[in-house]
Amino acid sequence: MKQLIAASLLFLTLPLFAAHAPEPTPVGDWVTYKNDDGETKESIVQIYEAKDKHGNLVYNGKVSRSFRKPSDTTPKICVDCPAPFTGKKILGMEFLWGFVPDDEDSNKFVDGHVLDPLSGTLYNGEMTLSDDGKTLVLRGFAGISLFGSDRTWTRANATDESTSHQ
Repeated sequence: MKQLIAASLLFLTLPLFAAHAPEPTPVGDWVTYKNDDGETKESIVQIYEAKDKHGNLVYNGKVSRSFRKPSDTTPKICVDCPAPFTGKKILGMEFLWGFVPDDEDSNKFVDGHVLDPLSGTLYNGEMTLSDDGKTLVLRGFAGISLFGSDRTWTRANATDESTSHQ
């Protein structure tokens, strides 16, 4: 009888724990793809929590791994980038910054900035995390979000990181 009561109490309290599940965040390692094809891996981006100059929570990101082949002629430094990025190594560069949680959608992060290290172009940005936390859509745009483009990233796993090149 005691086991039945204990099991019933556990069953009744489970929804309370589920209601207090942590909000989804983009923190972690993400695989990026060339041309958004979902097959040709380009890099691993690490997204992490930081504080802005006012002490508010923001999400920033940097390139932590590259899947480039040694014969790839893609620049390893930010050649056409504006200061303070000019001439810096792309690997390890913080190229996403200032993303804040959206007030209306817990899976969306807004008001960020994105640097395309290959072209040197700065964009405004938004990130949307899938409900299962396995994909992240980065939207870069100039001006308003309507005139932008999306890149879909997938959450990295141990295999992704162990097969990468620097």
